[in-house]
Amino acid sequence: MIVLAHSIVLLFQYPIHPERIDRLPWPVEFVFNTPSHHCVHHGANNPYLDKNYGGILIVWDRMSGSYAAETELVRYGLTTLGPRSGPGRTHRAATADGPFTDRTGPPRGACSSASHRPS
Repeated sequence: MIVLAHSIVLLFQYPIHPERIDRLPWPVEFVFNTPSHHCVHHGANNPYLDKNYGGILIVWDRMSGSYAAETELVRYGLTTLGPRSGPGRTHRAATADGPFTDRTGPPRGACSSASHRPS
């Protein structure tokens, strides 16, 4: 049942992403998440930050106070750049000193013998 519900939500995401669809009739706009609502969700403008989370029903955002109507041109993007990510960052995190360093890499003493030579 959970997989079915998740599949329905994912299938609903496809028609709300294009910008070619203009506003829909007001009863639909009031209850369902539409392309204009979803544009706001991805906006980096201050009035649009942390708004319109509903996957299918926008009425939950209206009830919880996280709804914002599209009132100005949406600027997409990030407000700040987060920490750098990628393979180099992952490697540094795995080899950094910390509480979990004993759980990364080979077991202690496995390759520490002076007579050990890689084949």
